[in-house]
Amino acid sequence: MNASSDVRESSSSRERTSSDSETPDLQAVLAYLIRRYLPNHKTTVANIRHKVFCGTYSKSGDVFLSASQDQFLRIYDTSYGQFKEFKAIRARDVGWSVLDTAFSPDGNYIIYSSWSDCIHLCNIYGDYEKHDALPLNPGDRSFAIFSLTFSSDNKEILGGANDGCLYVYDRESNNRILRQIDSHDDDVNAVAFADDSSHILFSGGDDGLVRVWDRRTLREDDPEPCGVMAGHTDGITYIDSKGDARYLITNSKDQTMKLWDMRKFSSSDAIEATKKAVSRQRWDYRWQSVPKSVYDILTGKMVSKLTGHKSCTRDVSWHPYQNTIVCTSWDGTISKWDYVHEDPEESDESSSSDDEDDSEDYMVARRRSKRLARQEKIFKRNMVTSNAHGLFE
Repeated sequence: MNASSDVRESSSSRERTSSDSETPDLQAVLAYLIRRYLPNHKTTVANIRHKVFCGTYSKSGDVFLSASQDQFLRIYDTSYGQFKEFKAIRARDVGWSVLDTAFSPDGNYIIYSSWSDCIHLCNIYGDYEKHDALPLNPGDRSFAIFSLTFSSDNKEILGGANDGCLYVYDRESNNRILRQIDSHDDDVNAVAFADDSSHILFSGGDDGLVRVWDRRTLREDDPEPCGVMAGHTDGITYIDSKGDARYLITNSKDQTMKLWDMRKFSSSDAIEATKKAVSRQRWDYRWQSVPKSVYDILTGKMVSKLTGHKSCTRDVSWHPYQNTIVCTSWDGTISKWDYVHEDPEESDESSSSDDEDDSEDYMVARRRSKRLARQEKIFKRNMVTSNAHGLFE
């Protein structure tokens, strides 16, 4: 190969590299759009007149499920952006309230838990009624599953309980196949599968710790986590896995969310520091008001604070693909937040009254880095190109 061909190849390579760097990444463009059009307008879609505990969208986003202290699970059709209740299920064996719910991966069933020895499974569709009790046989008189979820293959149900244990129920054999003793020092409030394999489990408890378990090496009588994540200063309330067995986010009673990388676990010193911080915590969600917040995962900064409920916001669910957030509250309402176009002169720093009856949001003024500013310019320049390629309608 001669020098001229080397020059041509090098030039061509530079052109391809330059062109590739200017090609818009679909996920990046979508992230940009979501960041620019965060939900800011609240609409009440249901008045239950009882404390509403649970609320979540199905995987398809066409169905929304709520559970309230009146012992009813209500299922809404949300396929056209509106909430139409099409089924109400009277929960069984309820102590105090339904505590958690989950959709099956195929979207045909729901499960719920309460202060009861059983998880209950119900069908969503069809003229028949399926309402089965799935016994966990905990052996404790006062028992509750605080968090539960399906495995991705629909064969197992994972639950975390007030006895500090994890439970796995096998749907094919209709039996509990795991009771993991002493998973946490206190209530287990959150559980999740790390990925589709169902081998790796996440659990979070009132001890402020997130534990990672590998079922392939797990001894039920002497469980040892393969890693622990410490850093919260109060109990864990929710865990969401990215599904890649690497990243997960946690929500805590300390009013923070944290993003974790499984490739680096916490040290024993960090674990002890977390336990001490939790023991000194005095905050209580039942009477200390905290607003709903939306964070920018690139900067870690809060970009929106949503106010409007008159009591504790118990659950928050973001629509799988629409820019819509639904909140359930102890004030007896279910609220939907959508984006409503504002006056351009006020869109950067819009704010609302601190009055909780006000349904408008409070947008925190933010300052973006130069890197993000450059990204924004590239995204804007490429929007036309993206549309030409059929990415947006």
